[in-house]
Amino acid sequence: MVLSRLQCRRFFTLFDALTVYANERLHVVGEAELSAGGVRGINDQAQAEVAFELWQNLGVIDDFVRDNPSGFTAGELDCIASWREGLTDTFLIDVFPDGEIRFIGGGFAFEVTGLSKEVSETVGELPASVHTTLLPFDGRIVYADYLKVHLVQFGDGMFELFDEEIERIYEEGLIVSTADELVRTAAFLRERELARDTEDMLADLESGRFSNEHDEGCGCGHDYGGHDDYDGDYEDDIDPADYEQHCGVLAGLSFEEREQAIRDRMARGDDAITEHLVSLLDDDCEEIPLTSSLAELLKAENVYNVRRFGKYLGVEGAHTLDGEELIPAIVARVANVESVQVILDDLSEHHVSALRTLSEKGGRWDVAEADIVSLRELPLRELGFSYVFHEGETFSFVMPDEILAIAGQLDWDGAIEKARRYRELVELVDIMVELRGIVPIGDVVSEYQRCYPEGYGTLQEIIRLIIQAVAEEIANYDLLETPSREMYVLHYELFWAYEEVMGLEDDRYVSEPFTRGELGDLLENLLKQQEGKEPRPIDADMLSATNLYEWKLRQAPAIALTQYLDAHVPATADDYFFADKVMDELIADAKWGVMNQAAQRLFDILDKNGFMPEPEQIQDILDLWTDMSNSLPIWPNNGWAPSELAAIG
Repeated sequence: MVLSRLQCRRFFTLFDALTVYANERLHVVGEAELSAGGVRGINDQAQAEVAFELWQNLGVIDDFVRDNPSGFTAGELDCIASWREGLTDTFLIDVFPDGEIRFIGGGFAFEVTGLSKEVSETVGELPASVHTTLLPFDGRIVYADYLKVHLVQFGDGMFELFDEEIERIYEEGLIVSTADELVRTAAFLRERELARDTEDMLADLESGRFSNEHDEGCGCGHDYGGHDDYDGDYEDDIDPADYEQHCGVLAGLSFEEREQAIRDRMARGDDAITEHLVSLLDDDCEEIPLTSSLAELLKAENVYNVRRFGKYLGVEGAHTLDGEELIPAIVARVANVESVQVILDDLSEHHVSALRTLSEKGGRWDVAEADIVSLRELPLRELGFSYVFHEGETFSFVMPDEILAIAGQLDWDGAIEKARRYRELVELVDIMVELRGIVPIGDVVSEYQRCYPEGYGTLQEIIRLIIQAVAEEIANYDLLETPSREMYVLHYELFWAYEEVMGLEDDRYVSEPFTRGELGDLLENLLKQQEGKEPRPIDADMLSATNLYEWKLRQAPAIALTQYLDAHVPATADDYFFADKVMDELIADAKWGVMNQAAQRLFDILDKNGFMPEPEQIQDILDLWTDMSNSLPIWPNNGWAPSELAAIG
């Protein structure tokens, strides 16, 4: 899980400006050292030293926001200001029972998004101990562009402690996954640390002792640094019991039965889910008494959001007016149905449907906390259209009176239809690049028009919306334009490989929404492999599936391998997640075909997930894996499965 190229560009634009400013204030490294040999004037190693000191001197962030030396917008400054609420600590990084890699600190686990690379690629072998600062960014948790990895080895005693801590966190649901949760958790940990320090100091004073020395731990709830079991040696002993297999609870179920069983398993945690959703909703709730007056609701917004809403409505001078002038102008402008319709037309199908339901309920929808799980798919808040209040044990979704007054004049069906067409285009392109890896833009247009003859009709409109989807970061593909003006859509994984081969991964500021450059050997070789093979057309089953991954899972050879894994679950794995975790990686690898893979990769994936096959199982697993790989579409075949091409001729 990594940031998109747009997000990565925004992060480093803000982070680089902040660290340059911090170095000028703190004098951590010389100006020449910070800019020596780096990308866009920044040396990564020197920047890491500055960043390390920055989070020991948080007042610098306040000064940056006040001075705004880079001329950032209010929203960008708000983002930088939020970094003051980050969490600096030494974290353990390890794999959890569900296969996810998380940072562990202070008794919590944090789901951290990599910047330009996966966290596992950055830190290497796991478990690992690192010092860094976790930051809120675009609703996610990222790290402050420095991971100070501690080169230590762990003994068996340490591994046991790690496993105990991971199991406790996992079972208690102490997993922090969003930016808002990070801010709250960091505040809690700071308060807890302050309370402990105060207690220690008082105890020292009472006993006549006072010391500034404190033991240093890794923040994971254990003092790993001084544990008796740590001997500095890594022992690679294998406990055979860890690799024992059993028939899992999903064994023998059909695809549909299996999916339902997993949903039922997840639903059993409704109490924890309810508590989590209530906590998330609280962050979106208004801090003013319940009202349906748009003017009063906008007064509670920051000026940046009010100006944004005014700009959407077409209020003249919205970017310069202050709140007192702008709010009356917005309220008056809302009476213009066409202006409001423009905003409605830019929302997703789901958001439009939910807002229409809210209007049909008279502009207010009350939901008890205990029933909040039923609202997991509803928009929580939509600037100008809906707001959330929390009173007692009830959440109230409110549509402003001014919007409600014109709701009957809005074209709800038209907005949903527009959103549906856009979604269909985005999803179809996703399917095409998942099938073929690289697709000329002309093929994309012709295939879309074949699948959706009543959809967008012009080449220019289709290309514009494809570019828009990339810019909005809702697509699983990127765009490449060659010097000869040929444009290709690339699967995001293929684009990452292309960046690495072409040396573009060192440039953190790749221009958007598409990249210009030569195809290079990687892409040219793939296109040559596809020559003479007609593109695989998209069929109705693919379009009706949630995504192409689900479609692949539903193919008979994939079901056979999944069922085998369900019936041979390792002792250390979860019955409900083991097979899916393995299949995720195997299907991802299958894009290039079995001929381009090594069997060792298969067994590496199995071993990583706790499965050590018995000698008599090896051939069965190889056969199942080969059958699945040969039955799935691969990029060199232009989207055809090897077995399909063999059958054709």
